[in-house]
Amino acid sequence: MLLLAIVGCASTYVPRPGTIEPDIIPETVANKTLTLVNAQPSSEVINIGSAGMGRSLDSNLQQWTDKAIELTAKTLKKKGIRVIDDSTKVLKLAITRAHFDSAAGGWGFQCTVNLNVETGERQLIEFVGQRKDWKYVGSCNKAFTEAVSVMLSDEKIQTYISQ
Repeated sequence: MLLLAIVGCASTYVPRPGTIEPDIIPETVANKTLTLVNAQPSSEVINIGSAGMGRSLDSNLQQWTDKAIELTAKTLKKKGIRVIDDSTKVLKLAITRAHFDSAAGGWGFQCTVNLNVETGERQLIEFVGQRKDWKYVGSCNKAFTEAVSVMLSDEKIQTYISQ
């Protein structure tokens, strides 16, 4: 007797962000200090989408938030902003959702990434990155980078940092 089973494969994915040009940050923010905090409480591995043919993508949003902090710190450093542990200015970041699905009639993928940011003044702002790519990980990488870029170019965030 021959038993055949088709088993889908899943992988745990952490985004590989692109770079963000520091020009989106005005000069008025330079020479400041900032503390970045991972505010994503869950370390649970969740499914963020299916690429068809049994391929699914699982992720830990706490790890995504760590990557958002790394990308934010790297971009701010290019502008002369120091990320330290005990600044009076604090941004609490949390990637709250990442999801991809097929797009372009099944020939590509679209990923949406939600990033919540709370300032030290208790102001909560949500930023969204959404991108398409013919590879599902490509769409997630681009959407992730866009969410962080939108946050860094936001006038409220820039004003908070520069005060």
